[in-house]
Amino acid sequence: MFNFSNIDPIEFEEICCEILEKITKQSCRIFAKGRDGGIDIQSNKNPKIIGQAKLYLGSSQSVTIHNIKNEFNRIKKREIEQYYIFVGRELSPEKVEEIYEQFKDYMKSKENIYTLKEIDKLLQTEECKDIVQKHIKLWICSTNILEMINNRKSPIQDDYIERYLVEKVLDLTATLNAKEAYSDADFVVIAAPTNYDSKKNFFDTSAVEAVIKLVI
Repeated sequence: MFNFSNIDPIEFEEICCEILEKITKQSCRIFAKGRDGGIDIQSNKNPKIIGQAKLYLGSSQSVTIHNIKNEFNRIKKREIEQYYIFVGRELSPEKVEEIYEQFKDYMKSKENIYTLKEIDKLLQTEECKDIVQKHIKLWICSTNILEMINNRKSPIQDDYIERYLVEKVLDLTATLNAKEAYSDADFVVIAAPTNYDSKKNFFDTSAVEAVIKLVI
């Protein structure tokens, strides 16, 4: 499974928007937080196709279901042809059925509900490869990506990297085991994201600091 623990709600919406574009074969847009009126994502071609993307990784199933059901009152006055729900956590079949019963007038079937399991399954397909490549946080710690690198296959589409991995003799091993990676190292090169926080006017270096602690 891809690593969703590093994904924030905004990036989760972006990923779900791109998935909905694949599903509907239509371009979509994301609405600003707090002003969506129950809509996170909407088709540009057909505004009656909408979606909600909710990241509930740390919430219980009961809290998740409660929050999703609250969206019903916000959308029931709208004219909707197809409503899609993307939930950033796994749900039991019973909970999926419960959500579907609430929103079934706006859905073709329960397949309009995508839990983390279905989202991950879609992202594993060839059709969604471009989405995965775009969102590095998804695959930076993915076991699938580690396996590709260890088999000398590039996780991103780049002719130079692909040739380099195939043609060069490399002593290269990808691992998630910090002790294995750092214990005998003379030098450690840290390449980690430093996201800029425009509100606080500084770079978030927590990812770099976390690696430094592991090395020390």
